[in-house]
Amino acid sequence: MKNITSKLTVFFAAILAILGQAHAQANVPTYGQRWQPWCYDRLGYGPSTIGTEGCLLTDIASIRTFYGNWQTPRTMNQWLKSHGGFYYDSVVWGAVPGYRGQRDYSRVTADLNFINSCLDQGYLVVVQTYMPPYRTQPHWVLLTGHWGYRYSMMDPWWGDKAYFNDRYGDPGRWIYRAAWFGRW
Repeated sequence: MKNITSKLTVFFAAILAILGQAHAQANVPTYGQRWQPWCYDRLGYGPSTIGTEGCLLTDIASIRTFYGNWQTPRTMNQWLKSHGGFYYDSVVWGAVPGYRGQRDYSRVTADLNFINSCLDQGYLVVVQTYMPPYRTQPHWVLLTGHWGYRYSMMDPWWGDKAYFNDRYGDPGRWIYRAAWFGRW
């Protein structure tokens, strides 16, 4: 009897984890960096715009909104500018509320177990990849959940929710950097 109870506990814990990830996926707001009215706004203090280079900013706005502080890419851009959040047009990680840390996978296979652990603990994870088909343009997407090593995401370039694996390929190969965020 004790063995059956133990197996049922593990089974229901797994079901609750899956439902929790699906719930998080459904509640993460979707923003597109190329959406009006912010797509032509200058990104930080550089010459580029949110529409052309603002994928990370757009992910951060989605994260802030998910955790209860409503932001759009436009208002997040303004907030970061007034709080030391940009060096030229690059985001200063330490200025972003809820930023916990990051790992560089540019020379090694991405540690998907670590990324899964972050997502399982309730963090949202922003990952850097490269846009197909030529893979020369860096791009940041927001991972919102996982089922094994299959990742749901909010993609700011397309302004939609999709699976990382379907759009960008093998996450172990095509994730070059990961940063995780929690409540501040």
